[in-house]
Amino acid sequence: MAIPHELRVTTRSGSVRIEAEERSDVVADSRKVTLTDEGSVVSVDARSESVELRCPTGCDVVVGTLSGSVELTGRFGHVRVTAKSGSIDVDEVQSADLRTLSGSARVERCAGECRIKLMSGSAEVGEAGAVHIASKSGKVAVGMLAGGGDIHVVSGGVEVEEAGRGDLFVKSLSGSVKVGVAPGVRPSTRLKSLSGKPRVSVETGEDCTIAVSTLSGRIELSEA
Repeated sequence: MAIPHELRVTTRSGSVRIEAEERSDVVADSRKVTLTDEGSVVSVDARSESVELRCPTGCDVVVGTLSGSVELTGRFGHVRVTAKSGSIDVDEVQSADLRTLSGSARVERCAGECRIKLMSGSAEVGEAGAVHIASKSGKVAVGMLAGGGDIHVVSGGVEVEEAGRGDLFVKSLSGSVKVGVAPGVRPSTRLKSLSGKPRVSVETGEDCTIAVSTLSGRIELSEA
């Protein structure tokens, strides 16, 4: 059997847990799970069963679920998860596209672009090359951001611990915004808040652009 480069999982309800490890095949823990091997792509139909899978390190993963949490442990390639209800938890990926109507999303480390879209729930990213995050209700927290991106929040605070030399655009209708700027980076700033004067304690310049607007909430830029 060829080493699969993509794993596709479909389930109506039930949790999905996938662990990436040094192996050359995909293994399911339940006989009730239908596993179809198409060479470079392995498809799993979990129906209404919770499922635990093991796949090769670096494998691309696509998960679709109506109701149930999704957990990816280990190092993966490109990951796409769509859930109507349930939290999403991911360790390490090349890129991520995570969408859930009700539930939180967490990515520990993303080498490239990290896309998260939520209706209700918090979004947390430890490290990323770039972020594109949209949330209607919930807090957004980003640790180390090497590049830039955009964050849109209707109701909820936004915090970026360390922003690098990429352009960053943040918009919030209701919630405070706090951005830490990486040492040595001198950003051009465009800051607007209707509920107070923005607080800026970093040296500005032309290294990148940080634009923040909020109708109700404090804006703070400081050195990371």
